[in-house]
Amino acid sequence: MNTLIAVVVVSLAIASSAAAQQPSEREQARQHYEAGAAAFGRGDYASALVELERSYDLFASLRTLFSLAQCRQALFDYPAGVASVEQYLREGGADVPADLRTQAETMLADMRRDMAHVAVVVDVAGADILVDGTARGASPLSGTLEVGPGVHTVEVRREGYASVQRRVTVAAGQTESLEVTLEPTAVARTALRIDTGTVAARAFVDGADVGATHVEVPVAAREREVRVEADGFR
Repeated sequence: MNTLIAVVVVSLAIASSAAAQQPSEREQARQHYEAGAAAFGRGDYASALVELERSYDLFASLRTLFSLAQCRQALFDYPAGVASVEQYLREGGADVPADLRTQAETMLADMRRDMAHVAVVVDVAGADILVDGTARGASPLSGTLEVGPGVHTVEVRREGYASVQRRVTVAAGQTESLEVTLEPTAVARTALRIDTGTVAARAFVDGADVGATHVEVPVAAREREVRVEADGFR
């Protein structure tokens, strides 16, 4: 892993002792950056990320943005890492030094090559899908979710249904599929009444025989497949 971009120390003229006691936002950003660089150097990437994010919030410099990308790559957070590198190249434009542009483009290629994917299929539409606590879309998804290789927690939520959490392990460049069935809460339960008039018939709900009609079946509130059979009828 490449070392973070060297910190450029900026000397600030201190107008008064009060100003010295209250560092400017830029000075605070520099302090957080130095703390992040030190944490990165000792391999504590999680702490480095916290410090670098604080630094960037205080003073949004390209240097810090590039360092954030390096940190996110080290943490295998490839989706965020790719976004950071793309933002760095976009905002830096022609001012990005040639060596850093080459390094950034190499980082992009490496992360895109090793990006993992999770295909999440939910039996209920409109459910929110979160990966590691971050919202990533709603069911049904139009494609797979990009993640870094490793272990991830996928959570599916929808009002009226019990939330489901699953842990999934994905390897670099691979796709894992996850099928989720949501169970309605007690409030979402209802009844399905099947009435065939004067014709005696047999009813099936989701393939299960529920008895002769007329029949009322307690079910959870979601889409159901109903089949009715009677002798002499289609």
